[in-house]
Amino acid sequence: MEALDVAITPASPYGLRVDNDQTYDCVIIGGGFAGLTAAVWLGRYRRPTLVLSAGPPRNAASHALHGYPGFEGANPETLLAALRREAGRYGIAMTQALVEQAERTNEGFAAHANRRRYRAKRLLLATGIRDSQPDIPGFDQFAGTSAWHCPACDGFEYSGKPLAVVSWGPQMAGYALELLNYTDRVTVVTHGHDPGVPPDHLDKLTANGISVHQSKITALQGRKGQVERLLLDDGTNIPCDGLFYSINHQPRLDLIRQLGCATASDCVVINHKQETTVPGVYAAGDIVPLEELVVVAAAMGAVAASNIHKSLIPDSRRVR
Repeated sequence: MEALDVAITPASPYGLRVDNDQTYDCVIIGGGFAGLTAAVWLGRYRRPTLVLSAGPPRNAASHALHGYPGFEGANPETLLAALRREAGRYGIAMTQALVEQAERTNEGFAAHANRRRYRAKRLLLATGIRDSQPDIPGFDQFAGTSAWHCPACDGFEYSGKPLAVVSWGPQMAGYALELLNYTDRVTVVTHGHDPGVPPDHLDKLTANGISVHQSKITALQGRKGQVERLLLDDGTNIPCDGLFYSINHQPRLDLIRQLGCATASDCVVINHKQETTVPGVYAAGDIVPLEELVVVAAAMGAVAASNIHKSLIPDSRRVR
């Protein structure tokens, strides 16, 4: 990277100084793994690009990520910081900003943030998902160390160990059953809520040895970030080595809808190029209906960047 011949203007730790008068080839909204991977690749294509990110990313509380080839156990924020530095070396501009509005214009698109208007020929939305955390006393001291939202991301580390699941609503049964890939010692607690699933779902949980407790959780016990048991208001004590939760997921689709892009099942509709139903608007990461994994988000960012670059090549340089 040291040999790159790129003019870099000093700026904040989040990237290069932003030129408000410039029309960027692409404005990326979202600075997680999808957005920053796309930024790196657009930089390699020498496309003037701006990343607008309000943060924090979905996995900000996690101390380690898994299943990312070559970076097993890496701290997510450390890796994101490395991606920001790498993108900066390619001349990518970045700034912390909450984008409040996005619109189509005669020259392409505009994103509004911090009382400024950023112009672009293409937009890439990688705004992600917000996970609701359970309202349990002491939950924060275990989040990201022994309390998790993604079985695929963190289930392996609990192979054969007792797990508690805090969940209710239509996704609850499928979520709890997914953890049986790693252990047969799973207990569900709905934290005072109705399970919210049909009787046959409860029967399937019972048939697979998963009990369901509807009592409210009064405390999580453990030490140094390691949860050890759940205490319920009916006096039940549930030992566990890890806690997984699925309460509510809120995809950040406001900008997608402002732009008129089609959505389905709380995800943005895209084609094989990561392009939405609005030409020139692309999407990547957890708002897209693919696996919600860091490695997949990064791959989608690279695919989107490649197709954004190709879409900007003038006809005079195309051979048909």
